[in-house]
Amino acid sequence: MPIEVNLIKLRSSNWRSVQQSVIKGDNIPKIIEIHEVVKLQKNAILIIPGVGNISALVDELRDKISIVQLRSYIELQNIKVIGICLGYQFLCSRSDEDKFAECLNLFDCVVESIFTPSKPSVGWGKLNVINSKKNANPLSNLLIDKTFYFTHSFGVKVSGFKLKAQDAFSYSPKGSEDLVAAIFNGNIIGFQFHLEKSGQHGISLLSSTINYLAGE
Repeated sequence: MPIEVNLIKLRSSNWRSVQQSVIKGDNIPKIIEIHEVVKLQKNAILIIPGVGNISALVDELRDKISIVQLRSYIELQNIKVIGICLGYQFLCSRSDEDKFAECLNLFDCVVESIFTPSKPSVGWGKLNVINSKKNANPLSNLLIDKTFYFTHSFGVKVSGFKLKAQDAFSYSPKGSEDLVAAIFNGNIIGFQFHLEKSGQHGISLLSSTINYLAGE
């Protein structure tokens, strides 16, 4: 039976592409407005997509709901979250892209500029394990040594990564130190890469992640 997934409709995102990827993975995406997030039922699945600048994303959300209220509701209702690219960075404690942009702080990680001066890292990257409980996560085989599409100028550096996640994976951009590519921390999951731009393998990973969070 298809699983209903709630996808936030944001101007600061390519939510339509994510919507199509969810559909191709045989699940049902329900497109919701920002104010509807605090109406989600307990244990609901929520995807936060994002492209562009952290300031634009945070300002768009904060225009409808306070970030503190959003985090509190996610924790209170045990909302299961998938953050993609900028949506993943929004799950972190702060971003050096704009130190005044209030992030959700669901991951105790700092988002930093990949290069100095800042420039984007664009292209396909292969994932490696940072830490894993001997592949206790059934999705590990869909990530380890698999390649996904990245396009971002800011990220979480492995050198400063301290989160005791269930599983975490890295990739190595050309000319930069290793970056955190994916974090699984309970029901909060973040992907720095674009699953919706990573072909059939990205669609399969997104579908499997949804099934994983749904307990199937």
